[in-house]
Amino acid sequence: MKSESKRIPELDLLRFSAACMVVLYHLFSWPNDVQFLQRFAGFGFVGVHLFFMISGFVILMTAERRSVVGFISSRVARLYPTFWICMLVTSVVLLLSGQALPLGRIVANLTMLPTVFHQNYVDHVYWTLTVEMRFYALTLFLLLIRQMARVEAWLLVWLGAAAVSTLTYPDGWEKVHYLLEFGSIYPFGPLFISGCYFYLLRKNGPSWRYFVPLACSCALAVVDACTPNNSMWWLVAYQEKWVYLRSPGALWIVGALVVLAHAIFLTLSLRAWRLPASPIWYWLGGLTYPLYLLHSDAGYAVWQILPVSPWLGTAIVLLGALLLAGLLAVYSERDTSKAMQRGLDAITARFGSWLGEKMRHRSAGLRAASARADAPLPTRRATLSGIPRRARDGRPAAAAVRTKRV
Repeated sequence: MKSESKRIPELDLLRFSAACMVVLYHLFSWPNDVQFLQRFAGFGFVGVHLFFMISGFVILMTAERRSVVGFISSRVARLYPTFWICMLVTSVVLLLSGQALPLGRIVANLTMLPTVFHQNYVDHVYWTLTVEMRFYALTLFLLLIRQMARVEAWLLVWLGAAAVSTLTYPDGWEKVHYLLEFGSIYPFGPLFISGCYFYLLRKNGPSWRYFVPLACSCALAVVDACTPNNSMWWLVAYQEKWVYLRSPGALWIVGALVVLAHAIFLTLSLRAWRLPASPIWYWLGGLTYPLYLLHSDAGYAVWQILPVSPWLGTAIVLLGALLLAGLLAVYSERDTSKAMQRGLDAITARFGSWLGEKMRHRSAGLRAASARADAPLPTRRATLSGIPRRARDGRPAAAAVRTKRV
């Protein structure tokens, strides 16, 4: 079966929709007076679920067409230039607003993995990037061991590990269970798994070997989203404004939204709907990443100092974030990322050429040594041909001459 080779506009629309859900979830929590619209915006955290499903779809599609080096360079070029710019912009805004921001934290955040260096995030929305990195690591592992052809079997293994992590917590096996949770990316693993299966479904067509695992991963995602005291629970628990989301009725809505996200993705995978050809979908998709990175902590710092009403300030921050994201989509997403991709491709090509030359020289030396080792040994007749006859009989040649003279 052929892999997807063209950009999918429906994915761009879903990506932008997920970003809008998360942005409204954060921005509408700032004003103190709770309006009717806020009741809906409070469920915007489900956009994170949609993000992870999209990532599962896109990363599997990307990994199928690339080598190990190509996969790494494509991810670095896609993520880091825009992230560095947005993180530095956020850092400047926070410092100007009077917040303490140690240099060590800024430097550690440049890696996207600040917690590895025991540093906090510059912006708390960066935690999703750490989760994404874990998924990239799993994909890279399959590429390294050359198992992409068996990705369906590995997805079943991952689904089983996610099920164990979700449904059990063995007494006395906390350390083993922690490793299982970390490896299965609990509680977000089922979302990535769903995205991977949606890609396989779109690529290979309908099959029960996709529908059944998809139903299981969707069920696990619903359980993870609605279970108290897990990581998804704290997405809403850390903000008192959204405390009502922890009510039983709200949890039913959260579960229904997760199922709805799967249903929409299913129709996309089955090609049941198509968007008309238009560059607008490409630009909406390009806005998503910088908008997500810029809107939260930097936006809140600006909102606090605006001398306007809370809701007008929220609108101003939203428009400003969209404009800045648009500029970055043009100059960073389009130009900087592509320039880095070309640079990385040139570096890897040069390194590959140098390594290939070294390997050719080494192979030539090994072949020469092997040829010498395989050469036939001289026969006894050829070995003795230059030795005097009497010496061949066991006496030295000089002794034979002296005997003749006597």
